[in-house]
Amino acid sequence: MRIVTFPTAPTPVTVDARTYSPVQLGVARTMVGWLQSTYQPIGGLGDVVVSVSEKLGPYNQNTADLPQSYGALARIYTDLKHDAAGKIVRASNSHIVWSVMVNGVYGEPTDALNTPQRYYFTLPPFAQQAFGGEEVEKAVDLFGHPVIGQFPSYFSTAPAST
Repeated sequence: MRIVTFPTAPTPVTVDARTYSPVQLGVARTMVGWLQSTYQPIGGLGDVVVSVSEKLGPYNQNTADLPQSYGALARIYTDLKHDAAGKIVRASNSHIVWSVMVNGVYGEPTDALNTPQRYYFTLPPFAQQAFGGEEVEKAVDLFGHPVIGQFPSYFSTAPAST
């Protein structure tokens, strides 16, 4: 919906006790460009941003032990319409979150076990997720991809929350 460009070089950013270097933020900017250039159809992709570890607050203290992460986050708007001028605009704020992160959160958190000093997660198989089954599991399996296959990936059928 909008092409994001970065006219100036990144400067260091600090969130809580984590400082992100210009090199790390440059990698995140590259990921933003990759998301924008590879997503089809382009009309639904909006709000592509550089993303870093979430600032700690009263409701996410159990994520304090996660590693410093950075990358790109995009919202893919699911309800679109044409305005009076014929331009594609959002009909609602309904969206799917797509992110590519370095050291990102992986799997499903085990909230009952997590503490500020320890973070645990599970990787439930599709058979336990009540969606899609074996056919969808094969469709989203990136293990055989020549580039992405060397990195861990996870497809969640749970609705995204933002």
